[in-house]
Amino acid sequence: MSMKTYCVIHRLDETSAKIKEYVCKELEGHFKYDEKCPKLCIAIGGDGTLLYAIHRFIHCLDHVEFIGLHSGTLGFFSDYCLDEVDDLLTDLKTKDGFVSKHPLIEAITDTNKTYYGVNEVRLEDVVRAQTLDVYINGEYLESFRGNGMLVCGQLGSTAYNRTLNGSIVSNEVEALQLTEIAGLNHGRFRSYRSSILFKDTTEFRFENRHFKGVSLLADQYEYKLDQEKSVIIKKSNLSFKMLRFKQISYIQRLKTLL
Repeated sequence: MSMKTYCVIHRLDETSAKIKEYVCKELEGHFKYDEKCPKLCIAIGGDGTLLYAIHRFIHCLDHVEFIGLHSGTLGFFSDYCLDEVDDLLTDLKTKDGFVSKHPLIEAITDTNKTYYGVNEVRLEDVVRAQTLDVYINGEYLESFRGNGMLVCGQLGSTAYNRTLNGSIVSNEVEALQLTEIAGLNHGRFRSYRSSILFKDTTEFRFENRHFKGVSLLADQYEYKLDQEKSVIIKKSNLSFKMLRFKQISYIQRLKTLL
């Protein structure tokens, strides 16, 4: 029987690099290393490292499972910390584990360009305010004036959305959240000044006469929208898979944010 393939993506620091060397050495004879399209991707670092790994293998997400070892600054996704490396290796060698699936956020422009986010997708101009006409499932909601808007799912509610004072959404709730980025409130423009939760089947459409200077940001990846006039954001049919060996409650994960 052929060995399961794997690769290691690590944070660019000395500690994470040494852990990668140790992990690869210990998995020799149990797994086969493959960086092109592995069955398993071990992300050593923080949440940013895991996001990078998912985007790297976004072309074969149905094929690969991810597992995180926390050596960075934030490890909300990870089930193992630095002193549990050997526990992770033992679990990989001796147990089957279980898989949790998480949908991506998808953005489609009027020129048919498609982008994917794990935590969120946002339309943002950090230099000046923009005006966005916002439609919910085709129905006009508002003309928003401000730096931008963010759409996230349940998983991304604890990421940049939380920095914007958006709501943290329990993992028992399947929802999409619309959150303002520095909305203006004066005589001409009013905004809701609060994030809004919608069903996860909701489709958001944002229109602008021109998106000159506006960026579409899918997690940490930035794309300019200078030639676009509208963007649709919704839950994607694509999802990524996390390999789990531990039953960690959502409350326990929330505590890591404090």
